[in-house]
Amino acid sequence: MPRWVLRAYGLRLSGIAARAQKQWLSDKRRGLDSAPEDKLLKAEEDFRGYYEAQELFGEPGAVQQDAFWAALRAPLPVTLRVREPCATTEEKLRSGGWKRRWEFDKAGMSVWEMDSRQYAADSEQRSWAERENRRGLLCFQELVSLVPALLLSPQAGEVCLDLCAAPGNKSLQLLEELAQNGPSEGAVLSADNDAQRCCLTLHRVLGKAASPMSCAALANAGHFPVLVEERDGDPERLPCSKVLVDVPCSGDGTARKNSQVWRSWSRREALGLQRLQRQILLRALYLLPPGGVVVYSTCSLNPVENEAVVLSTLQKWQSSLGEGRGKLPVELLDAVAICREKCGLQPAPGLCSWQVPAPQRGGPLFNQFSEVPPELLEDDRYALRPEMFASGATQDLVRCARFHPQSSDTGGFFVAMFQKAPQTSAGRPAYSMPSSQIEGRGAHPLLSSEFRPVSVGDSAWMELTRFFQLDPAWVQDKLQRGLLFWQTMKGKTEPERVTLALSMAQAVARLWAARPSDGRKVAWARLGVFLFEQLPKGLMNGLAPCRWRLHAEGIYHLSSILRSRRITLTSELLRHLLCADHRQSILTEGTPLANAVASGAGGAETAYHHVCGGVIVGLGDSWLAGVVTPKQLRILADDDVAQALLEELPQPVRQLPSCWAAVAKICRFGQGV
Repeated sequence: MPRWVLRAYGLRLSGIAARAQKQWLSDKRRGLDSAPEDKLLKAEEDFRGYYEAQELFGEPGAVQQDAFWAALRAPLPVTLRVREPCATTEEKLRSGGWKRRWEFDKAGMSVWEMDSRQYAADSEQRSWAERENRRGLLCFQELVSLVPALLLSPQAGEVCLDLCAAPGNKSLQLLEELAQNGPSEGAVLSADNDAQRCCLTLHRVLGKAASPMSCAALANAGHFPVLVEERDGDPERLPCSKVLVDVPCSGDGTARKNSQVWRSWSRREALGLQRLQRQILLRALYLLPPGGVVVYSTCSLNPVENEAVVLSTLQKWQSSLGEGRGKLPVELLDAVAICREKCGLQPAPGLCSWQVPAPQRGGPLFNQFSEVPPELLEDDRYALRPEMFASGATQDLVRCARFHPQSSDTGGFFVAMFQKAPQTSAGRPAYSMPSSQIEGRGAHPLLSSEFRPVSVGDSAWMELTRFFQLDPAWVQDKLQRGLLFWQTMKGKTEPERVTLALSMAQAVARLWAARPSDGRKVAWARLGVFLFEQLPKGLMNGLAPCRWRLHAEGIYHLSSILRSRRITLTSELLRHLLCADHRQSILTEGTPLANAVASGAGGAETAYHHVCGGVIVGLGDSWLAGVVTPKQLRILADDDVAQALLEELPQPVRQLPSCWAAVAKICRFGQGV
């Protein structure tokens, strides 16, 4: 870029730059600020000029600056992690051309990458990886987006809150970290403000985990309520000791995989989002119990969304400590040191000074709020405000972590960590249990279901336990602790699904039972893992003694507690079923398949007939949900599961006729037989 253009961006307040700023302000006052400058200056030029003015790498930083732009222009490698590391999967990745990212070996994570052009050209590897991603064994996730959950590092028994959760990959990572710590009483509450992302995308991604420790709610992160529960007769806050805040941002750090950034980058995105980001972070700190930790992250490189939000939030929080609200001090942790301790990535420290841009493309940059002309203070959405500027004590901002693309071949990212001080001797703040609750976001059309606990006397539950002969000890334990729920569609009286809130503890059940302090009901989109679901209407009416079948999500949890309705097949029979149309086969009496069904789902009168309804079908440790009709057995598995299981089954051995059988056949043919 020509040197005079850089000067006009405000790198040097020379005479040329001063005249350019005066001309810009003159045009702004006369309403001539939009059309001419948009034609003269492209988004990419404004993007480059703005960040070169920030001096991200200090001065002189020409070498680092050139490497930064070269890396940001290079395509981002395709990255995935193995959710359940195993030698077979890792060997397939290695032989398929994937390279392991050793930086995450220290954290016990199996992370792999492939050049994006190679990935696009290799259709076999691409189709396999995408299939395993849909199944939940692999997870596509950018390297730097693994960092927030890794820094949060939830421990057994902790309740984690993911305030801006969709699409849900970070929530998946938190669930895996809780599960790695053994039997846990923890939970992950995933919240998102967008109904479609929460009820569809987030719901689907959490379904991959099939974890009883997961739950999701439609909620505004900036106004998420304090959850109050009764303990020993007194109302207390339900503590969410770890909070993840991956806020909405301009996303210019994703320029390596999103070419639209180069064509449409705008200063206004960061300016318009900064107030929301600050509000969400302040709310997260308010929700944090004593000693709790918040991780704030963005996929932006813009200091207005990063260091400015961190600094202004700390200043706002500290200024309110003396107002008698019972607030505790908050400390900014050293995210750079913690990141280097937990993984091999090498982040840069946060900035202590930056420039704030005028919203107009090509406009001036300001070092202090006092430099801002009155014209830029009146815009309702893009007005420049004092909290956007570096003021006061900024030396602690070096504890924030910046990830630049040239450092570890990643995208751009930002992370900051906060910890609330321990409880003081003054005691805990008093909470009151709301006497009544009004309908909140639960009235949204996409939230079409409600949850209520299962009671031992529910007729549907008694029917279900008798039919499948569930382990009595397991049933008694879960019912006593209130961990089983009915999911009922709104406007209906009959439940649609049975949900297991938690297999080892009751944190999710506690979250459901807690009451929001603002008196508005939590709009639950998901609780735990689905175990059973109703048969489709009209299917086997009057033929199936039980109208319930196993849900695919709950197979892992149910396979060890079902005492009935278990059909074990040979590999040949299972292969036949998986290859059949609609994965169903006719049951002809006396055939091996019909005998296997009669053995696992037979009636009391004879071993050669079966009872219609839901079954569990499998071989060894591989189990699938199924349904038996009067004439057919059908496996309830999608194409991805069926294809993967077929690849795991031993290949059939083709038996060739012996030489003596062939001779006998020729002799019979010669005798006219």
